[in-house]
Amino acid sequence: MLAGILLQKVVDRLERGGFVYRRADPQDSRKVIIQLDLEQTGRTICPLFASMGNDFRELCDSYSTAELTILYRFMLQATDNLRRQIGLLRDGGGNQQAGG
Repeated sequence: MLAGILLQKVVDRLERGGFVYRRADPQDSRKVIIQLDLEQTGRTICPLFASMGNDFRELCDSYSTAELTILYRFMLQATDNLRRQIGLLRDGGGNQQAGG
């Protein structure tokens, strides 16, 4: 029950900040839907990441399209590998030796 109380406090703070609002679930009157306020979030959060976005844009501009394509493929394959390994760990099969 502690997690529910903590979640309630987090949602309350987000609502006071204007980031989310509550609305009734039209299909179940016992439920409340927490909706993100995209405009408020965009106005408040996006500027915090503008510098990071500029840095990444400059970084990407320093690579050719061919190089970025290779990096993209690598990241997709690495992500797939990690997801597979996480699945193995969850299934109790994480004790396998490297290579197989």
